[in-house]
Amino acid sequence: KPTQADIDALRDEIQRIIDKATESDTSAKTVLQAISDQSKLGFTDASYKDRDAAVDVMKRADELAKLARKKPEDLTVSDFDKLNAGLKKYAGDELFAEEFAKQLGPQKTLEFWAGINDRSRSNWDLERQRADQFADLQRNLSLTLANATQSDSPAMAEWKRHMIDIGDKYLYGNRGGPMGFQVMSNLMRTGDYDDQFL
Repeated sequence: KPTQADIDALRDEIQRIIDKATESDTSAKTVLQAISDQSKLGFTDASYKDRDAAVDVMKRADELAKLARKKPEDLTVSDFDKLNAGLKKYAGDELFAEEFAKQLGPQKTLEFWAGINDRSRSNWDLERQRADQFADLQRNLSLTLANATQSDSPAMAEWKRHMIDIGDKYLYGNRGGPMGFQVMSNLMRTGDYDDQFL
């Protein structure tokens, strides 16, 4: 006769299976929705070995966007290296590019790029140890954003609209700074940006 402990263990095992199935369904839905949203008709050309590979790409985009959202003075050399390597690796990946752009957002995109190039705002260690790699980061960020603008998703349509709206405004509001278009045009030297956005 099974004991209460046996029954509890079986119940816990069934719950773990249900939880994993729910997580799997949720991640599959998220990935399929993201892929289908990128194109007005059907799916994009995005291709992944399996669902987990696509989920990992989206998680990586979220992690890197979180780093880029840091205050420029808090961005470490290690953070810079992770961002540069990640953007270089995934710049051509459609899911990554859109997820990164969405999570970072237009305002934070401008603040990130302007901030690390502003000696009065950025971490001095970056200037001393990574100044020779800023051009690489600019290229990798540019390619990622260009790829993201090619998406037809509602989220990226809103991203582009918002970026244009803040283009003629000072980056730091009443505190001045460069204007949005000045910063964004600096990031549009490389990559195939959506023609209408251009």
